[in-house]
Amino acid sequence: MQNPGRLSVTRPCQTITGTICQLEFGETDGDKAFDIIVDPQYQSLLKSTNVNQCAQVDSRLALHLETIPQSEAGTVFHSPVAETLALKVGEHVSATGPLVQDDGHGGWTEIHPVEFVDVLR
Repeated sequence: MQNPGRLSVTRPCQTITGTICQLEFGETDGDKAFDIIVDPQYQSLLKSTNVNQCAQVDSRLALHLETIPQSEAGTVFHSPVAETLALKVGEHVSATGPLVQDDGHGGWTEIHPVEFVDVLR
């Protein structure tokens, strides 16, 4: 995780659901990231600073989520990197982890690190 001091925990455990609109697996710190358009009941978790990297797909704001390598997670929690790598744009998912404010990205909210992710069928 790059510069962990930029993250402040808003909620230590938050589950959200939504539709994946972008996958980003090239993070230089080894994190695997994805963006989702959250379901309506989670819209209040977003801030106006949440950048929509998915604007070409959907004009609503998106939530950014990142998994960290298991080597960083240690035995504290399971890091779902393999599950994240299997995700596809358009899938409806549930994800759980700390909801944080990322001051390194203008104060947007994100889930970092993701502790669980499941595709909803």
